[in-house]
Amino acid sequence: MKIVKIENSVPGNLSCYFKENGAIITAGNITFSEEDPIELEIEGCLNSKDVKYFRLLCGGTCDFGRNRLKGKIKILNLAEATFVSDKDWYFTAQSEYGYTAYYTTVPQTITSYMFAKLEKLEKIILPSDIMTIERNAFYNCSAREIILPDSIQLLEEESFERCAIETVYVNAIKIKQKCFSGCSQLKEITFGEKVKHINGAFDYNISLQRIELASSNKNLRMLDYGVVNSKGTQFMLYVQRVGCTELVVPENIERICGGAFQGVKILTNIILPDSLQYIGRRAFFQTQIEEIHIPLEVKSISSNAFPSTLKRIYFHSAIPPEMKNAYMFGKEISIYVPKDCIEQYKKVFEYYIDSVQEADYEAQVRKPKKEVKNKAFYRTLVNEIRELSAMEIAHYSISFTQGRFSGESFLNVWKSNLYYIKWMVRLGKITNIANEVFTYLLNHYPLKRTAINNLKAFLAISQIKRARRKAEEENRIKEEEERIKEEYFEYLEEQAWRQEEEDIKEANRQFEDMMNEYDAWWNID
Repeated sequence: MKIVKIENSVPGNLSCYFKENGAIITAGNITFSEEDPIELEIEGCLNSKDVKYFRLLCGGTCDFGRNRLKGKIKILNLAEATFVSDKDWYFTAQSEYGYTAYYTTVPQTITSYMFAKLEKLEKIILPSDIMTIERNAFYNCSAREIILPDSIQLLEEESFERCAIETVYVNAIKIKQKCFSGCSQLKEITFGEKVKHINGAFDYNISLQRIELASSNKNLRMLDYGVVNSKGTQFMLYVQRVGCTELVVPENIERICGGAFQGVKILTNIILPDSLQYIGRRAFFQTQIEEIHIPLEVKSISSNAFPSTLKRIYFHSAIPPEMKNAYMFGKEISIYVPKDCIEQYKKVFEYYIDSVQEADYEAQVRKPKKEVKNKAFYRTLVNEIRELSAMEIAHYSISFTQGRFSGESFLNVWKSNLYYIKWMVRLGKITNIANEVFTYLLNHYPLKRTAINNLKAFLAISQIKRARRKAEEENRIKEEEERIKEEYFEYLEEQAWRQEEEDIKEANRQFEDMMNEYDAWWNID
């Protein structure tokens, strides 16, 4: 196979290295076509314009329309490439709400639809600096092999949905739900040492045959019956094996994750442990079980957890579990419940009232949960922080000079003791955190984006409250403000636009309510 190497020194110039003559394309002294595809190796910086062009070469378009020209590239090697931001776009799609979404490149990210619906492409090697793969990035992509770098931290939901991938090595910290949904040709998965979260990431992988786990991985364990977390409480992934039709899930498992059972439908009998508390989305969907007993402690069952082959399901708790989707059983299901509990269960299974039957066994009662009493701990913590001097966080490497974390950097304390940072903000001991610090955190810890944004919002509200209190203390103008407001409202009552003012007052009232709620929750004053 011919190899074309392009060193794209200026973002947006990729198309300049190629000459088109009908179905024949020339790069340097190499020509290629649909019948004679090449391996394309690109180095340098790429933006949306470049992505749009290599998508055309790979048989894709800039939307969900069909490309009349088939792909001319068999292998796309981007190992030495990097993406940069720009204002252009490479793909557009219509949202379910009717507006048009435009997708553009982002540094260290495989953005949505970048490799979606590409034809003839067999292998993709991603840039070595990629940290995040966004939703639908490889949707319906023809590539059978995709090389992911070790730098990846996050795979978003449905990022590989319906991709033709056959084998994958992944070392991302978090693989979100339905990430590999509908990858019907996926045969083998290898998890690296950093992989930690794979709950519900696999769904309808009918060809899955093998799972491997790096021996250095401390977050997961590989046992005979599948992949579990390090504590052995979460049953994450199981590959059904020829000749093995029954599985006894071991005691100590509290959670069966979404899509836990994958591969060819072989299992016909599954025995669940008494420790089980949660059954995830489509957990048993890929099996052929006809009967199952739900243990006493199960409190929640997600949508489509069971296959259409299920004929009988037995519940043992006096309190029905929460059912995330009422339409989760087949038409010929029989639902057996304990004595004197039929009315409670009929309320939950309102679409299967005729299927609910009272069994000949007594109801069991769940054990009450122990209360966690930590008031004394937080009282001690608050008293300690109140003794500290106020400080600003101008850089992520700034060190604390007082308190229990004296000598440690803000970054290390943030990573290991976020609650301590929040309490310092609440009590006014951290008065500001520079925007550059938040930018650094977002770039280097994308998995904690929610916590970072939450801290930013919390800091902003804290600053508003303190500014208000300071103004009241220094200027003593609160009574004067009320007098002026009353005079203003009296004046407005005589005007024709009174209704508009009512709208303004309502908006102000809602804002004040939010501030009051903040005080009640966090006890800033």
